[in-house]
Amino acid sequence: MDAVGTVDVQAGQVFQEVVAVESAAALALAVLALANMLFALTLRRFVVRGELSLALLLDMAALTALLYFSGGSDNPFISLFLVQVVLGAILLPPLFAGLLTGVACACYAFLSVEHWPLRLPDRDVLLLGRWTAFAMVAVLLVLFIARISRNLRARDAGARQIGQRVRRDVGADD
Repeated sequence: MDAVGTVDVQAGQVFQEVVAVESAAALALAVLALANMLFALTLRRFVVRGELSLALLLDMAALTALLYFSGGSDNPFISLFLVQVVLGAILLPPLFAGLLTGVACACYAFLSVEHWPLRLPDRDVLLLGRWTAFAMVAVLLVLFIARISRNLRARDAGARQIGQRVRRDVGADD
């Protein structure tokens, strides 16, 4: 085979690899979007025991799939697992938070040994990715924790108001 034929075969292989990665990523995102829509619909009506744990595990599975096709643990966005772990630590009972942490560690370990290679044109892109991933995790954690804290303060204020009304009503009956 001549040089032109070799280049054509290599270009075809790269194209097939890109199509496979994009298809797998699109599938993972579609499943995650569908699951999140279902969770959003059920949360408005009722909360199913374990639903939040399942949602975080599905998010983690989708992240694992995306990272598998984009460099595994070499991808700077591996740090997004920390968002799931922190949310689990705040929102879930200790047993489920521990389970989520174990799954995150297992996913990281898996991605350390099994993944499609991360192909970047130069080191500057990797550095930009690391900075972006760090900033993204920091912003997401602040947004999520601030919202959770605001909801907890509102719940506590509502509970105080109910307690004051009960004390006032009981005092009025005496």
